[in-house]
Amino acid sequence: MSEGTETTPERRGKWSPWAIAAAILLLLIFGVIAVGTFRGYFFVSAEDAAKQEEEQPKHADEEKKQKPDFDISTPIVMPSEPKSNQPFAKPGHWEATSQSMTANYRDFVGDSRLSVVDKDGKPYAIANTPFELRASRPVLLSKGRPKSTETTVLIPEQIQSVYLNNELDERGLGYGMPPIRTKVTVMPSYQYNFVVLAKEPSRYSFVKFLDSVQVPFDGESDADDTTDPVVYKVVQMPAGPSVALPDNPLTWTSTAYVLWDEVDPGDPFSPDQKKALVDWVEWGGQLIISGPSSFDLLKGSFLEPYLPASNGGTIKIAADNPAIAELNKNWLISTKKVPGEPLKLTTPWSAVKLNLAPGASFLPGTSELFAEKQVGRGRIIISAVQLSERDLINWRFGFQSLFNACILRRPAREYHPGYFGDVTLMWADEKYKDHRLDAALHTKLRFFARDLGIETSYHHEDLNDGSNANMGIGPNGQPIKIREYRAPNSPGGLGAWSDFSATAEAARTALHEAAGVEVPGSSFVVLCLVAYLTTLVPLNWLVFRTLGHVEWAWIAAPIIAIAGTWVIVQRARLDIGFVRAHTEIAILEQQPEHPRAHLSRYTALYASLSTTYDFQYPNLTTLVAPFPAKADFKMLIGDSPTGVNFQRYDDVRLVGLPISSNSTGMVHSEQMELLDGPIRIGKSAALGGGQIENRTKLELRSVCVVRKPTASEVKRSDRQTEGRWIGELSAGNSAPYSGLTTLPDKKITFGDERIAERDTISAPQLNLEPLFQLALDPKYMEEGETRLVARCDEVQPGETITPQASQVRGATLVVAHLAYAPPPPPEKDRNTSRDIKADSDKNPNAEPVEIFGE
Repeated sequence: MSEGTETTPERRGKWSPWAIAAAILLLLIFGVIAVGTFRGYFFVSAEDAAKQEEEQPKHADEEKKQKPDFDISTPIVMPSEPKSNQPFAKPGHWEATSQSMTANYRDFVGDSRLSVVDKDGKPYAIANTPFELRASRPVLLSKGRPKSTETTVLIPEQIQSVYLNNELDERGLGYGMPPIRTKVTVMPSYQYNFVVLAKEPSRYSFVKFLDSVQVPFDGESDADDTTDPVVYKVVQMPAGPSVALPDNPLTWTSTAYVLWDEVDPGDPFSPDQKKALVDWVEWGGQLIISGPSSFDLLKGSFLEPYLPASNGGTIKIAADNPAIAELNKNWLISTKKVPGEPLKLTTPWSAVKLNLAPGASFLPGTSELFAEKQVGRGRIIISAVQLSERDLINWRFGFQSLFNACILRRPAREYHPGYFGDVTLMWADEKYKDHRLDAALHTKLRFFARDLGIETSYHHEDLNDGSNANMGIGPNGQPIKIREYRAPNSPGGLGAWSDFSATAEAARTALHEAAGVEVPGSSFVVLCLVAYLTTLVPLNWLVFRTLGHVEWAWIAAPIIAIAGTWVIVQRARLDIGFVRAHTEIAILEQQPEHPRAHLSRYTALYASLSTTYDFQYPNLTTLVAPFPAKADFKMLIGDSPTGVNFQRYDDVRLVGLPISSNSTGMVHSEQMELLDGPIRIGKSAALGGGQIENRTKLELRSVCVVRKPTASEVKRSDRQTEGRWIGELSAGNSAPYSGLTTLPDKKITFGDERIAERDTISAPQLNLEPLFQLALDPKYMEEGETRLVARCDEVQPGETITPQASQVRGATLVVAHLAYAPPPPPEKDRNTSRDIKADSDKNPNAEPVEIFGE
């Protein structure tokens, strides 16, 4: 519009011819579309309609033929490699499983049940109990959307025919799917997981072929199985948005080592996974961190407080670097038969200078390329260079020994001629000669409640099952000792869930003593009957005859009956309570300076009437299962085990444990418990000396501290076990600690002091003496270990039992590891396999296959 032109209202309200034409065109277009649409909906010919009706069911049937109601992947047992179709598990261990589920045609609300069965689908019962344990959890599936579910399951102590049986049941309707069975490969007692968690896990494929992992064995007699045992199952996992590692430290027991390289410790790990990893290290796990690229990623992470060293700056290590000369000096294996070739660098190594953290040290004989730090029972080792450097791993005359002694911290080895002319690798130290496949030398993981008193080896001829298929006979007619070992009656080796360890047996004995019902003898019954009848008839009549009111004897009769019942109940001494009673023996184990503790509960429940119990735990690390009341229990022929459900979702539950009338049932549970602080050795600012600090809320009695000297200390000064009695140590308080004194050679350590303390306490106590004796026995202590042992006379919180018992009592044995001795210096192997090949007239200079090719 040009300037100065005025538009009137009448002009603004009129349509131009072009606007009218555009509106008509739009109306025509919309009309054509509408007519076509309505014709398709309402004016379809009968022939077309019939065809559509025929085709729709066909399409639906074809779709159903292509897809089942549910798509359920093979369950994986963590840790697991991506897209692994074969689950591996250790018998006797709790394992965390994961699988993907998809409902293809409609939403599904129900439960997933996972149980362990044999090849015929028959569930395995918990050993020496009439119960089978099923892991169940709620599942909500939206149509067409895959969902990953995790379940925790107890693998029975079986070495053959183990299957995971998976079922889906819809709530209310009972609709589900047929059971899906997946075969599980059972790991031998001596085999543990070696997890490689790296940005490029393929760089560490060489680990699978190391003699530390796949041990050469050519037999010692013609009866030997010469298959090279694989003592570590290497699991290679990439660093992605998530990691297939358990979030419960008590399901890490089948893992011995984790190798970490260029992994972001932030987002891929959930808070529970971070806690689980630290707890695993504290109880004996070993974390191997490959530098130099990992340092920056770990800075400020949850692992930083535990690292042995920090990044002191980037450096280059060339062939003439003194560190290479020191490696050759200490780890080159050269003999007269086969002179060794030193480590030579073809290209300089990228590295960092290691700045040691407090409490850490450099590994002897490695210059400053490796640093380690003890973390509880376990350790963390970090390298200045990448462990997958080609020149390093292809060092034929040193790397195998360096990896075994320094990286894995295992004893020195020696190669021997095998029975059939090849090579056999054995431990070099004479004290390990009968422990070739001893689980104790393959993992440092230990739990006081599980592994105490478990022998880790036996000879085949010691078997009492009559089997001698693998036994050879020597020239003297005696069986040949075949060095093939595992824990007796425990195919899971160390770290397995154990209901028959020394501690479990002691707890069972204490529960029977405390929770038993003393049944009156026949003489007591006769005496009570005579006394009752005498009081009711002649004495009753005589008293009221004297008073002149014989009729009152009828009124007194019911009163006498009630009083007699009360007296009989009191005299029968039903110590556990007339209706329900709950008795608990617990073991609380803590590592040095660590605020979390491993709590094991052994619970006995008595019921005068048949009762079904449910157990609830808010702590998601809890594992719980029925506990055998006796070791010789056997089910009757034709009986089948009763199903009990283990549930882990928002909380942990054991549901549906039946206990018959006038009997006692038992339950075993374990969990990682966060305390208010550790029990530790500290320093007194006021006294200027040492002190034992109780930073927990536990009221401790019978407190004592003991230390087992190292072998070198015993040789030098004939030192025996040292200790100090403290007595009571209340919550939040401390006691002076000026060192330890040599203890007299008594069978029961501090037994007189505990008796004297008990005499001063009016309230009755549960008998923890068998557990005290185990905890104070030097046989069950590490060399150089200092530990505190005490008792706490209360039931630990965190467990709800329904229905509740009218009488509840309990006691806890506290075992706090205060300090461990530093590990001994690593020792290199005595020789290499080339020495044995030279003895067998083979060419010792033949080019071997390199671990990591050019």
